[in-house]
Amino acid sequence: MGDFLGSIFGFIFFSLLICVSITIYFMPSIIAFKEKSMNIKFIFILNVLAGWTIIGWIISLMWAFKEL
Repeated sequence: MGDFLGSIFGFIFFSLLICVSITIYFMPSIIAFKEKSMNIKFIFILNVLAGWTIIGWIISLMWAFKEL
């Protein structure tokens, strides 16, 4: 029974970790959508293609807050 509960809690923790990671990764796109940015498509494309680099993520985050 203990192993079963451990695997359920492990699965829940892993699922939450994945959801939080995806949310943080797409935060620039989410902010651009909420701010009704004119360049939301380009911000999303930059976020998807270069978001895995820290610099690409920061640039897309700055772009989401401010029109460049």
